[in-house]
Amino acid sequence: MSKFIKLFFMLIIFVCLLGLFIAAFYMFSSGNEEQKNIEKIKRPIPLLQRELNIKDSINPIYHLKPFLFQTKNGKNVTIKIDFEISLKELKYELIAQNKKIVQIIKNILETKTIDGIYTLDGKNKIEIEIKKALNTFLVDGKIVNVYIISARI
Repeated sequence: MSKFIKLFFMLIIFVCLLGLFIAAFYMFSSGNEEQKNIEKIKRPIPLLQRELNIKDSINPIYHLKPFLFQTKNGKNVTIKIDFEISLKELKYELIAQNKKIVQIIKNILETKTIDGIYTLDGKNKIEIEIKKALNTFLVDGKIVNVYIISARI
């Protein structure tokens, strides 16, 4: 009977060690995947851009303060616009020319109806029109894209 008890305890120890081994294996294997994800996040941006096939240079964004204008059909609209600019130095010119920029944009928007502002096609046309109008007088760089972030009646 003592052999049976020894064999029983050895079997219990073996099962416990096997369980510990399996638990350790799963702990370390899942940790490696998390570590890979963390390393991916910590990678330099240019490396991630090449992996994701994003263009090498990301242009700075200039946020124009929201302003109020009146549409062609008399509705008051508050609009928020962002500019993607070619050089970060252009930001200082945009700050200095802020009143002129807002007035040019207001002149463009005041000729539009609500439908012209809220439809995707109308919004795209307005963005192109604003970009062309502002790039005619900017000296330190160019506006690459215009984004109408929000327009609220």
